[in-house]
Amino acid sequence: MTDGEIAGMADAENTNTALVEVVTFEVGGEEYGMDALRVREIVPLPEVTRIPNLPAFLKGVVNLRGAVVPVMDVRLRMGMTSASYSQRTSMIIVEAGEGVMGLVIDTVSDVLSLPAAAMTDIVETGLPRCRFTEKFGRYADKMIMMLNIDTLLCWDLPGC
Repeated sequence: MTDGEIAGMADAENTNTALVEVVTFEVGGEEYGMDALRVREIVPLPEVTRIPNLPAFLKGVVNLRGAVVPVMDVRLRMGMTSASYSQRTSMIIVEAGEGVMGLVIDTVSDVLSLPAAAMTDIVETGLPRCRFTEKFGRYADKMIMMLNIDTLLCWDLPGC
């Protein structure tokens, strides 16, 4: 066996045993997830300052320890009906290009370590490519829809 073949086997083994850190949360009664590396922090939903003439899913901005952070309602961004915010409503602060964006979600569920083998690309299921969901994660008896954060955050640029 050559060194290249041994390295290839090791790469394949590492891919199968690699873990993906996922922050899971609920929106509209469904379980969603995102790459934990994109998450800066999770906070209770603060008071939002509304800005006129924004798309409905952009709720405005918040003052987060002196930083102005734009806020997006994930439920509205994905075309779901609006819901009242509750004490469980949270905001996930995610990396967004050069800055950050606050994503309003119904409730945070968990932080999980999923094996890469537990992730399935949406097109592998026979479903058409979906705008915001790129993969499904399987955990115990749950299906977690993995969001494509870059697509979620892209709304008015060419190619989005």
